[in-house]
Amino acid sequence: MGNRMADYIRALHPNPERPDYNDEVNTEKLPGCGDTVLIDADELPPVKEGDVFREQCPSCTRHKSRLEVVEIVSEE
Repeated sequence: MGNRMADYIRALHPNPERPDYNDEVNTEKLPGCGDTVLIDADELPPVKEGDVFREQCPSCTRHKSRLEVVEIVSEE
């Protein structure tokens, strides 16, 4: 697959997670697990630091988590 810019994205899933959330809640206000996770860059569209994207959180496994890119980690 073309030339990729990074190997891993380090992303934050903000806030502690509440087990009682429901889909009616504005997703911007949805709490997350608060963990910073590593995601394989090959599985994502191109992102840069500060971007926000939706993906399953590898830490709490919630689907469509709001993840914020903290760092782009390249192994070159």
